Amino acid sequence: MRRPLFLTLALGAVLALVLSACGSSSSSAPANPLQTTLSYFPSQTPFVLTVATKPSAQAASEEQQLQARLPVLGLGRAALISRLAQLGVNYNQDLKPLAGNPVAIGDPNPSIQAFRNEFLIVWMAKDASKLNALLKKLGGLTAAGSHDGAKLYRASSAALAVTGATILFSKSMADVTAALDRHEHGGGLTSSQYSNAVSGLPQDAAIHIFGDLTAALSTPQAAKARRVPWVAALRSYGATLGYSSSGLTIQFRLDTGGRTLTPSQVPLATGSTPANVVSGLPVQVGLVNPSQIFSFIEGAEQATSPLSYAKFLKQQAVVRRRTGIDINTLIAQFQGDLVIDSDTHTTLGRAGLRDPASVTKVLAKLASAKGGLGTGPSLQSLGGGLYTFQPPGRRVLFTVSANQLVFGFAAAGRQMQASTLRSFAAAPSAPLPGASGALSFRISLSQLLSLTAGAQTATPLARQILGLLGDFSGSVAATPSALTGKATLAIK
Repeated sequence: MRRPLFLTLALGAVLALVLSACGSSSSSAPANPLQTTLSYFPSQTPFVLTVATKPSAQAASEEQQLQARLPVLGLGRAALISRLAQLGVNYNQDLKPLAGNPVAIGDPNPSIQAFRNEFLIVWMAKDASKLNALLKKLGGLTAAGSHDGAKLYRASSAALAVTGATILFSKSMADVTAALDRHEHGGGLTSSQYSNAVSGLPQDAAIHIFGDLTAALSTPQAAKARRVPWVAALRSYGATLGYSSSGLTIQFRLDTGGRTLTPSQVPLATGSTPANVVSGLPVQVGLVNPSQIFSFIEGAEQATSPLSYAKFLKQQAVVRRRTGIDINTLIAQFQGDLVIDSDTHTTLGRAGLRDPASVTKVLAKLASAKGGLGTGPSLQSLGGGLYTFQPPGRRVLFTVSANQLVFGFAAAGRQMQASTLRSFAAAPSAPLPGASGALSFRISLSQLLSLTAGAQTATPLARQILGLLGDFSGSVAATPSALTGKATLAIK
């Protein structure tokens, strides 16, 4: 009986992910297998994902602890093993002995567009004879000659190559033979490129995702984007996903070492000091010096869309003529922390001001000038230093309190109260534990999901899983050479 080869190998890859994702790969594993695996991918490949297939003893212990908290992980693994058994594959006898080295899945061409239709899977198994025994057991393969010393095979919807204990799998034979040529004659991804992409990230994480961005940014379609210095400086990216008994951690790094940048050319304010946040609503965000983002967006607009930027300058001139206020000067006031809290129904924010008295005068001028904001709704005074701005379907309130601008708005059909703004303005704030860099956030998933209608009608198993979810929190830091971040989903 012929079995669907593509489905079997896909299930095997997914099972490797499930079995390894709850821990880290052994840090003592030799580097050579990974170097060999990566050499089959183009040196400028935009996407490669590697999955560890054998966790360390500590990771295995953490996997068991996490599985005890989330029984659904065990159910998913059992379902995959059962499905493989239906296809005639015994996981413990046929697949598990092959585990040990990472599986790599990625783009066989240096083009992001190509990955929509093509892929390449490479795995250096631990035992060549057992690998060949598995392939014979599966059936459905037709010999297609050899290339660079590797045996070639065709299946109904795939092409394979086997060289020693390494198997290559793709949709087209052309991609398979090209990968073999890269490995044999050079031009493949090197271990140093991999190391640079994941520099500073956990080396023993269960999953690594990385890629080279230079080819993608060299296309005619990216010509406008390259006018932005920060985009032109992008070289590669790396990300890791790791599990432990406490939850899931994601880390990433964008390498912007392609050219020399100044701190003002970076999207976020540089430095490691995090913004304060206010505890209360389920979603909490803190941002250092929000004027940096405004300036970056304005510079990007000027570089990539001169016509749109000219329209912005025209609107700014209208406001300046009517009020004597320069928008960029106003934006430059926001150099303190921006703090935002939300439950999706109500959103509150406060931003530190460099000169609160000047901003108070600006608000008064904008409210008194007819059409002071150019086009659309204008600012209106409600008295007592309170202002409102009413775009369609929403009422936004503003006020200056001490050294900060405080604002808030509610979902359609709800009203924002001035007392709510005053309470938020006086609420204590503090940095999130472990946060580093300009942007930090914390989302209480259990609180947020309890506010949704779907949570009330969820199945008992779904409610149990939702009840185990803790906070999703993290931070992002910027330097002229890299943008880095870390986020953790806690499991109770």
